[in-house]
Amino acid sequence: MMKRLPVSVLLVLLIAVAAQGASLQLPTILGDHMVLQQKSFAKIWGWAEPEQLVQVTTSWNDRTYSTVTDQKGNWQVSVATAKAGGPYTVTIQADITRVLEDILLGEVWICSGQSNMEWQLSKAETAETEIQRSDFPGIRLFTVEKRWPPVGSISGKSEPGTAAAGNRHGRSPPRGAWASCPRTHGGGNGFNQTFLFMITRSS
Repeated sequence: MMKRLPVSVLLVLLIAVAAQGASLQLPTILGDHMVLQQKSFAKIWGWAEPEQLVQVTTSWNDRTYSTVTDQKGNWQVSVATAKAGGPYTVTIQADITRVLEDILLGEVWICSGQSNMEWQLSKAETAETEIQRSDFPGIRLFTVEKRWPPVGSISGKSEPGTAAAGNRHGRSPPRGAWASCPRTHGGGNGFNQTFLFMITRSS
């Protein structure tokens, strides 16, 4: 006799299957906890099925931007950002809906250099004290994975021949992740000391 699964279990299974088959994809740099440049036009982009309607809604002005993917599934919109503030959400609708949460509007800086730019706050001589005093939830950091040879990018595009298996759009997964300041995320592990001190101790 065939056993019947509870309705709730069936619903979870159906949702999981639907998510696996969804075509909407975003580059990793667009995600929860990200910062967008204030008072500007920020690009939001990704991939879906060809000729698919995509709608992007920003909570800071309750505005919806619509576009249609091209023949290769690419799409992009430019959203108007407000003055510094948050947290906000960005909702992206295509064949599925993605909601990006805890988004801030503010100043976006690019921090690059040599080995000093990899120095983590947890490795400072006074690490415990610095972590306890560094409660800045408004400071966010996107760290790009160090990898050689480089494969893919935070924009999500890959070089020819580098597409990862199982990626239906033929692009390598982008590498990187957003994090908030140490006391609120991870106790300082991995948060960049040079970047943090530059912001909090500059006159």
